[in-house]
Amino acid sequence: MAETPATTTPATTAAPAPAGPTPGGLNPEHLQPDYGPVADGVAINGGLGNALTIDLGDGYLQIDTGPSLEMAEHMMSRLDPAKPVKVIAFSHGHLGYNFACAAWLARAEKLGHPKPTILAQDAAATLIRRYEQTQPAMALLLALQFDSAIPPLDQTLPLTMPDATFSDSWTMLGGDRDVHVLSAPSETPGAIAAWVPDVKVLYVGPAGLPVEPNIGMPLWPTGHDEVWADTLERLAGYDAEHLVGQYGKVIHGADAVREHLMTNAKALRFIRTAVMHHLNAGHTLNETINSITYPAEIFDHPALATTYSSRADVVRQVWSSISGWWHRNPTTLAADPDTEVAAAVRSAITDPAHVLATAQQLVDDGKHTLALHVVDLLALAPDDDVTTASARKLKAEICTHLGTATDDFSRAALYLSAAKVLTDPPDRPTGIR
Repeated sequence: MAETPATTTPATTAAPAPAGPTPGGLNPEHLQPDYGPVADGVAINGGLGNALTIDLGDGYLQIDTGPSLEMAEHMMSRLDPAKPVKVIAFSHGHLGYNFACAAWLARAEKLGHPKPTILAQDAAATLIRRYEQTQPAMALLLALQFDSAIPPLDQTLPLTMPDATFSDSWTMLGGDRDVHVLSAPSETPGAIAAWVPDVKVLYVGPAGLPVEPNIGMPLWPTGHDEVWADTLERLAGYDAEHLVGQYGKVIHGADAVREHLMTNAKALRFIRTAVMHHLNAGHTLNETINSITYPAEIFDHPALATTYSSRADVVRQVWSSISGWWHRNPTTLAADPDTEVAAAVRSAITDPAHVLATAQQLVDDGKHTLALHVVDLLALAPDDDVTTASARKLKAEICTHLGTATDDFSRAALYLSAAKVLTDPPDRPTGIR
């Protein structure tokens, strides 16, 4: 059985803490695991979020291996060295959760245990293969998402490919218990759940977050709202007494478990219905985002906090899943090079000082997001003259303000990352101007 962890436990480590202003809202990288036993033979010993250790009697099933060597060593120290880790299952395909997988494989070799089977849902394996092909881009996106230093172009990531995959379900037959690993498409198509029937523990990974479902993240492909809701409703049908999500506290009690899952499902169903209403009424995406009223009986639930992403993210994703990428402005149908567009706009401006003054006045009036639209008339230009430099300086100041003023972590990090790139451009292209 996995032991109860010591009172003092190391925090997870991932992106280094940035200098200067830091994003508001909930950074999951800094959210402590809910350390300790969940039920007999099932424990959370660390991880990026709640990595789950399940004692099978004759070995362990480990869901996620942690983001760093330090965390992995802490997690492995809680295990009985006489028992092998038989299977390592990836909760989903996102980066970081299994950056320390190699350390677990090295432990097995050192102890003379058989190599653990690395298990993932089919779609997660596909995603990890894509990461292998796009490592410089993925390293950049990680830095932007968590407001950390922009990595060099040759940055590599500690990826481990699974050697076994499944489509719908996979059953682990242990000496003392069986565990059913289930496909649970939600935040990503390759997410999993796990059902431990003898102690009624249901692990739901990223399907059951302690915040509003983060569909429509700005940098990463995500799942489909209807599929996510279907998953939540299906998982709510299990007779679970203990619910372990990717993050947050373990939920105990069948009624509380069901309420948590169904509340998330209801929120996703409501937003889809609202988006379809506005689409049918001929409204644009921004009109839709700014018009939806969210009923308190659903959205005031603690499980639907918007401290990591915003409801607008969900609306954007749902909109695009129904209507595609065009948001009704015919100008955006063309694919003119960004530099040519910015140069053409700049050539039409005869008084750039007035544009800067207008942007500054909007800032002074507290209308920072509107000020960004105005300052971009100058800041996106390909030149590096004094006017463009002044515009980019003002844009960086606006982004810094917005990044420290919002409780939405994703937007806060992107605003602050952009401000740093604008102030001190790195040696590699980022697409930010």
